[in-house]
Amino acid sequence: MNNFNIIEELGGQKNRKFSSIFLVQRKSDQEKYVLKCVEKKAHTILQQEKLRLESQFQGNEPFLQKTIDCWEDSQLIYLLKEYIVGEPLDSWWNKQNIPKLARIKFLIAGLAPAFNYLKENKIAHNDIKPSNILATSRNGKTEFILIDFGLAFYFPKTDNQEVLFALGYSSPELILSKKSIVNHSSDIFSLGIVFYELLSGRIPLTHPNPTVFTNLQITHPLTNSGNITDKLFQLISKMCVKHQFRLPPNQLPENEVINALIDAQNQRYHSINEIIDDIDNIELVPWWKFLVKIFSKSNRRNK
Repeated sequence: MNNFNIIEELGGQKNRKFSSIFLVQRKSDQEKYVLKCVEKKAHTILQQEKLRLESQFQGNEPFLQKTIDCWEDSQLIYLLKEYIVGEPLDSWWNKQNIPKLARIKFLIAGLAPAFNYLKENKIAHNDIKPSNILATSRNGKTEFILIDFGLAFYFPKTDNQEVLFALGYSSPELILSKKSIVNHSSDIFSLGIVFYELLSGRIPLTHPNPTVFTNLQITHPLTNSGNITDKLFQLISKMCVKHQFRLPPNQLPENEVINALIDAQNQRYHSINEIIDDIDNIELVPWWKFLVKIFSKSNRRNK
């Protein structure tokens, strides 16, 4: 830390009891970076592992946040990341004035390089949500950068040890800690939830009781909030296929749960390119057709 000056804290620090994120500036060249720190305590084992895992993903691709360095001392683990001038996806989305379908088409095309990279390299990101997708401007063009690989792992895994997950965005197989079957379709599921949230303004199936919320996320099918057009909702529903279990999964045989989860995965899209092909077939309705529809309704009322 002696080589850096702290400029400001980043993120919701009040919710971070044992970890911190800072915007820092290196003294030698004034370059800015993001610095993540976790205390080395017995009760922060998961947070420590998360940071060490994130340090392993050091791709140089322009659509991924780069890892610069990782080191430890007797008290803390430090992870130095590339500083990207940008804004979270939901903030970018709310500033756009073009129709929602056009926004989704632009967004999914912009995310394609990152998601294709994940699939080709058999990486499950496991934390796809608006705050982990940054919109930035490079050479006059908007680009989307995928950040925070703290929950990522290479698939297939050989174990089903308990994992951290983002409630509201994670697939049923991840919530149930079935790591051995988590794959690219699990990230496609999370991206579908992100699309749902952007289009409707809320995460689906929320509930104030965390246990109920979790159960809804595992087994209940998506319902349309009323703000999503039918064709887009059908596309999102295919991204987010889940099995409706006859009983709570912890009351079912392991093989039945695994087979049901795999069957649901097989019904989802298997790549972002498949989603792009389908979404390209959804047409934007020209403005004059809206006028024709309005006038037609008006004429019917006047007769």
